[in-house]
Amino acid sequence: MSPRALPKPMYTVGSEPAAMVPRAPSKSARSREWERAQRTGEMVQVSYRRIPLELRDRITKIAMKELIVPTDEVARAFLEYALEAYENGQLSLDPKPAVGRQTLFPGKEK
Repeated sequence: MSPRALPKPMYTVGSEPAAMVPRAPSKSARSREWERAQRTGEMVQVSYRRIPLELRDRITKIAMKELIVPTDEVARAFLEYALEAYENGQLSLDPKPAVGRQTLFPGKEK
């Protein structure tokens, strides 16, 4: 058996394949000032996953067409109202087991 020849690299730097040449170190470290600034004070930016588009669109419609205020203010109003209702016993949430977690919406998520 003859030894198998290695394929010739497509890109080289001098006599070395480009993959073997170390990358130049980054000249600037990433600043985290913006992230730190967002976490201070009473108001913070948050996002929630798994919110249906239809629900987002309904909140946006109320904000933009009926009240003419920012969407985040309408979302905040609904959250505050729902939290108060939950804490006063006016809103009941009943989580159900789902694969790997609990859910309030069994069979309604994709």
